Amino acid sequence: MKKSVVELNDEFSSAIYPLKGEFRNKYHIEVPNGLINDPNGLSYNKGEYNIFFQWNPYTCEHKYKHWGYIKTKDFIRYKKPKIMLAPDSVIDKDGCYSGTGKFIDDKLNIFYTGNVKNNGERIPHQNIAIFDENDMLIKKKPLIVGIPDGYTEHLRDPFYININGVYCMILGAQNKSLKGRVVMYISKDMNTWDFYGEINTKLDDFGYMWECPNLININGYDALIFSPQGLEKHEFKYQNLYQSGYILGHYNFENNTFMHNSFYELDYGFDFYAPQVFKDNNRIIMIGWLGMPEDNIEKESPTLKNNYIYTLTMPRVLKVENGRIKQSPLEEIKLLRDKEILENKNMICERHEVNIKNRCLEINLELEVFADFKYILEFKKEKIILEYKSLDNILILDFTNLNKGKNGVRKVKMPDNKLRSIQMFLDVSTLEIFINDGEITMTSSFFAESRDVNLRISSDKEFKLNSYRVWNMRGFIYE
Repeated sequence: MKKSVVELNDEFSSAIYPLKGEFRNKYHIEVPNGLINDPNGLSYNKGEYNIFFQWNPYTCEHKYKHWGYIKTKDFIRYKKPKIMLAPDSVIDKDGCYSGTGKFIDDKLNIFYTGNVKNNGERIPHQNIAIFDENDMLIKKKPLIVGIPDGYTEHLRDPFYININGVYCMILGAQNKSLKGRVVMYISKDMNTWDFYGEINTKLDDFGYMWECPNLININGYDALIFSPQGLEKHEFKYQNLYQSGYILGHYNFENNTFMHNSFYELDYGFDFYAPQVFKDNNRIIMIGWLGMPEDNIEKESPTLKNNYIYTLTMPRVLKVENGRIKQSPLEEIKLLRDKEILENKNMICERHEVNIKNRCLEINLELEVFADFKYILEFKKEKIILEYKSLDNILILDFTNLNKGKNGVRKVKMPDNKLRSIQMFLDVSTLEIFINDGEITMTSSFFAESRDVNLRISSDKEFKLNSYRVWNMRGFIYE
């Protein structure tokens, strides 16, 4: 029997943090039980960051999607997660799907897709839910019901934006030819919405569905960030089941056309999908789902025995350099650093090794390499290997020596012609890697058994470690 929002929140408010479990992360957002996925409704208002996410609070299945909610002022201290939006009406009875949040007249407006199925037919509802300053629901109602001519029932994930004083809503879509697209609706009063058309791009045949679109300006460039499904896998790109990436250029609202460069992926690890971006006072911040909806992998996750699965990525700041988006960890994350357990400078070596009795670390290397290079995280008999092939300028993340979870390799051709820096954030069951100050990122979950980690570096020739620093990391504080 399904529970009300009040009943669920009463239950979750009694949860004791840090949460218990063999693979519970310390500085990544997690919930007491159930499945979480897409970040939603990311917004900033009066010094507070509002983070929503898809949450099935009952089981670890992609069903019964609610909106979970967590709030922070500093990305260190958080309010305990709670349910904000539930599929409890005729306009969202089969799930509250993804969307965005915007504060208007000091009230939080959530734009989301209500999944509604009647007699096997899906009727997408693009809804609005309005909350007061005490996070109490004032009302929710449909804004757009059904689909425009020329498109299938796959119409979802509204991203709200104001362009030249016009209220705009962009949506991931699929046309009748089963090609992924982004479409736009516009309104003058937030009540009546008219179909404005498809955003024209050069990506005519690029997967069968585009999910979770974001349209935002970064350093003077318009960026369309979205998650295409159905791209053909290649050796150095599109290696996961689904992808997340962006095109950069200039969006012309008058003719609804986006002039852009190539599509680039945002992450090359095993687990990154459905990111969302938002602005605070002076930054563009992105959070992604640290997961990938692969049925066979989900069913084997070792966290299922504790009735939970997945987390969100660390928040990242986006900027544009040389026609590409670069990602860097939010500056506030440095406040989680605890004891510095390693600091080496200006070393010449072929190998380096250190054993650490902890698995929550930040690792920073600035280096000069002249041959093939490996950085190895060794958990007794299990290993994660980050390998750099200097001649071909290829980076390889190797998970083949892990016993549980993802098993395989991910490869990427680097845009720069050398490896200059590695920054790693190692949590109990997550790994986020930033290469060359965020030119490349690789994000993954992993489930090695040992809590001790041996950090090993090796190269075919001597290399220079300009700086090598490692910190223990503290966990989030929940209030």
